Amino acid sequence: MTIRRLTAVLCLTCLVSPAVANDWRPLLDQDLSQWEVWLGVPHTSLPIEWDGKSEDGKQGKPLGLGDRLGVFAVEDVDGEPVLRVSGEIYAGLTTLEEFEDYHLTCEVQWGEKKYAPRLNVRRDSGILYHCVGPHGKFWNVWMQCLECQVQERDFGDLFQLGGTSSRVRGFFKGQAKRPTYAADSGFVNDGKLTGTAVQRSRDLEKPHGEWTRIDVYVLGDKAVHVVEGEPVMAVEDAHARIDGKRVPLTRGKIQLQSEGAEVSYRDVKLRPIAEFPDGVWPAAD
Repeated sequence: MTIRRLTAVLCLTCLVSPAVANDWRPLLDQDLSQWEVWLGVPHTSLPIEWDGKSEDGKQGKPLGLGDRLGVFAVEDVDGEPVLRVSGEIYAGLTTLEEFEDYHLTCEVQWGEKKYAPRLNVRRDSGILYHCVGPHGKFWNVWMQCLECQVQERDFGDLFQLGGTSSRVRGFFKGQAKRPTYAADSGFVNDGKLTGTAVQRSRDLEKPHGEWTRIDVYVLGDKAVHVVEGEPVMAVEDAHARIDGKRVPLTRGKIQLQSEGAEVSYRDVKLRPIAEFPDGVWPAAD
């Protein structure tokens, strides 16, 4: 079975051996006890007193640690915790711990509200992994990391923030500025191009208002983004530029983004892995 031929009936839990099938660690609780919050730069339209707002939400003075605006909140829905993200300011919900060699899974659902400076663009959030270094490295808010994109019609894209890089197979469609992932293609970035974004192989996001399942598998310096049971991005040779040195990225914190749109996350959990389950990493030629 190749990465491009997984069927819609594929059950991700079936990809994992029984030995680890019950090793899930839930990451949400009412108090968000496993997380901390960093608030970025308020947009000038945000009705708070702050000497450091900006028009783009990037340049200026971040609010810093602590969720004084209540951007991230957990509600009990039918006995299950659901994370509500307001989106009113660029912000990151960050795990207190670092993780390595894991399978992270969650479901995502868009809300209706949107905020400046992203009022007229697609709703956006993101799952950031291998987050290292201080808060605010990228746009005064997020850490140095790799991103599994959560944006309308772009679930699973790869972004590399704050001086990170990797190698991804793919090709350029016509005059597209960004390459598209393809398991059977050559490398489109050489591991040196920081900031390079790569589009997912397919758009598998469910319609607005429905929940879409996302899984991120991380093993060593490799990672796979999976949307609705199908791998849409494979990353290898992940590394960061730290103090002028090229450092492999094999572990780090996890961040969930607030980025101008109301969004909810549920069933956020993680379990350790020692290898990629069958059908996740691209099959060898």
